[in-house]
Amino acid sequence: MDGIGGGRPAPTTGLASTTRLVLGAGLALALTPPAFAGDAGAVRAGQLVIGSVWTDHAVIQRGRAIAIPGRALPDRRIEARLGNETVRTRADASGRFTLRFVARGASADPLDLSITGEGLAPVLIRDLLVGDVVLCAGQSNMAMPLSQALDGWNRTRAAGDPALRLLTLPESTAEQPQESLAAPPRWLPDDPDSAGAFSAACHAMAVELRRGGGVPVGAIVAARGGTPIRPWLTATAALPLLDPADRALLALRAGDPVGAQQAHGRAWQDWYRQAAAGEEPWRDPAALDWQPVPALSPWNTWRGTSLARDPVGTVWLRRVVELSAAQAAGSATLELGRLDDVDLTLVNRVAVGGDYGADRDRTRRLPPGLLRAGANELLVAVTNLWGAGGFSGGTVQLRLGQGAPVALAEGWLWRRAPLATVPPRPPWDQLTGVGVIAQAMLAPLGELPLAGMVWYQGESDVGHADYARWLAAAIAEWRRQFGAGLPLAVVQIAGYGAPHRLPGESAGAELREAQRRAVLGAAGARLVTAVDLGERTDLHPANKPELGRRLALAISGTDLPQPATARREPGGVRLHFTGVSDGWESWGGPPLGFELCGVGRAGCRFAAARIEGSDIVLGEDGGAASRVRFAWADSPTINLYDHRQLPPPSFELAVQP
Repeated sequence: MDGIGGGRPAPTTGLASTTRLVLGAGLALALTPPAFAGDAGAVRAGQLVIGSVWTDHAVIQRGRAIAIPGRALPDRRIEARLGNETVRTRADASGRFTLRFVARGASADPLDLSITGEGLAPVLIRDLLVGDVVLCAGQSNMAMPLSQALDGWNRTRAAGDPALRLLTLPESTAEQPQESLAAPPRWLPDDPDSAGAFSAACHAMAVELRRGGGVPVGAIVAARGGTPIRPWLTATAALPLLDPADRALLALRAGDPVGAQQAHGRAWQDWYRQAAAGEEPWRDPAALDWQPVPALSPWNTWRGTSLARDPVGTVWLRRVVELSAAQAAGSATLELGRLDDVDLTLVNRVAVGGDYGADRDRTRRLPPGLLRAGANELLVAVTNLWGAGGFSGGTVQLRLGQGAPVALAEGWLWRRAPLATVPPRPPWDQLTGVGVIAQAMLAPLGELPLAGMVWYQGESDVGHADYARWLAAAIAEWRRQFGAGLPLAVVQIAGYGAPHRLPGESAGAELREAQRRAVLGAAGARLVTAVDLGERTDLHPANKPELGRRLALAISGTDLPQPATARREPGGVRLHFTGVSDGWESWGGPPLGFELCGVGRAGCRFAAARIEGSDIVLGEDGGAASRVRFAWADSPTINLYDHRQLPPPSFELAVQP
């Protein structure tokens, strides 16, 4: 059995020492081992520090050897007791140690873990259960809280299972793998307060697992809205998939961060020149039309401007700063406050920084020689992806190596950039950068034993031509970390967008097919479709309870409907499916959404379909039929379900003779 509680080999890889990843063409990137972020002070003060996820109310994975990492003063003896089992070890020369206990069977009887060390303050962790631990990861549809989901009010109030424990990891990013999370997390027993703020999809799945298995369940959520897949792979796994330009930038940043930022700025300017039909605001800003900035406030508050009506897009901000020779000498720091969402900042035509996040202060260190006596040109391109946009707080000033800071709260000008798309982001960006989430949110979990993992992401990668390879690489990396046989459920993204009346191309369907292909290549992984649960006008569909039911089936090892073959036969094409329970049934008429397609992207047309048990037969229509597609639209219509009310996923299959 490869579902929940199934055995699998322990992980065999990890960053045990500094490595050097060769990128080709003479490029290399140094990868340092994980570090206990923020723990050095505690160790110096004589405190024991253990892995971030070991807190009161945690769930320990049943049937797996227990390994608890920690830090102490070097060479100190450590003793720990879990229930009635005692183990002893010694910290190594760096202060690291691992407490190893034997595997335990499922139990809802609370355990306490006590740890002591010579000359160190003791640690006591209470109310630990033994059961199944499931990790739920992804973007905003995974993060969506139970209180906002379908029937969320009732489900939140009904929460109160003492053997269900919930852990939400703090959002953070890091350019190197970390051993500790950015902030101390807390396992919480299931109750209305903890459940309402917890992931709706993950909570619904955990409730079903509790109902089906009867053992304690620990649900961990690592989610961040708006993220593509590339920050969810560590640099080690992602770098081989990157284009040469991004690989070169990352290699340069490892040794010369300022040079890497300037190189990205030059590439950004090249992109802008082409995207804006040759415009180059940094060449001669005074030659362009500018308007006074009404206030250092969000754009949607700028009454009477086009940004108040439509704040989404890229806007140039301009400020000229007059400095004396003494002021311009030496280094300086430009503080721009918080900008919503993405910026690229140029000082005297040179890129000095760029970042993401409406809650992040933009602080740009300026190298000596960049500022000059007289007029200095500040240009900031701010791209607002959604919402209000623009200034969102903080101090705006220029701190100088000599003299008082120069206030920059007034005198700004603005103009909208003539762009139809968003600018490129550097490969270290705080939302889309290579590995920045995996290294901050997944790496600290170490080799934590899991019963399974759920991945719900993809909306931010619609249009990503190589998504299948990236997802396959991510699955391989997660299994290197958590175990080679890790049961994995991948959510095929929900329908969203305008309805389709005729067959056509769909970036959403292409992404779903990439998800399906990646899962096919990963033994033991299961695809869980949400395509029929989508809402045309809401990227975040509310029916997370039904999605949770499907995820619980998949993580438990149950096969769900999947297309297997499409074969030509007299009179049509027969589609065979696996994982169908008691045959198909169509609601409200014959099955909808099937297409027959000829060679190339043209020539697809809707096909008449009939049910024959677990097969679907598409009638011959006289046209070429080299491929079959189903639910091939951004927001398709689906009326085909098996006895468990499970639909087929969106798919495309080649027709075999």
